[in-house]
Amino acid sequence: MKNEWATVKDSKLYVGSHGYEVVSANGQEVDRSLMWVKTIDKSGSVQHLDWTENFVKVRAAMNIHFPGYMTHEAVVWSDVYCRWFFLPRKASAEPYDQLTDDRKGTNVLLSASPDFDDIKVVCIGELIPNHGYSSFKFIPGTKHTVITAISTQEEGTITATFIKAFTVDGEILFPETKISDLKYEGFEFI
Repeated sequence: MKNEWATVKDSKLYVGSHGYEVVSANGQEVDRSLMWVKTIDKSGSVQHLDWTENFVKVRAAMNIHFPGYMTHEAVVWSDVYCRWFFLPRKASAEPYDQLTDDRKGTNVLLSASPDFDDIKVVCIGELIPNHGYSSFKFIPGTKHTVITAISTQEEGTITATFIKAFTVDGEILFPETKISDLKYEGFEFI
């Protein structure tokens, strides 16, 4: 499992991967290891959770079904809303294609109830297909109403990182602005 995101819920650290099925060259599912999540408690005890059903429900909220896919690098639990928030890096109703994958960025914020039975989808500004979210945080002092997010571009040898701020309802407060020609994987408010 490649760790892509981490968040705290109920005093446990949740660490997750991309959240999609690995497929063979002919499109057959071969592995679901990227759909598992680990929890780590304060004593260091690790549990392994099969989140396949949760990830399937999240992408289904956007009418995406296998062999379509959605990849995640930005997942945060909100103890204010008691919901999981997702800014997918990529999403496609079509099967994975290495030639087009760099242009499958998203402009949606999804939030899910703890049981993933209620999932809301909010549009975040205009879609920029070659930008995918790599991290986001709720801005301190906003009661989880405002998000700062970074998205990245990776096309061939070109990389860049962009930042934006918006409300959980999708109102853009700070438009997407380039901050580096490097790819940033994450950030933190300290």
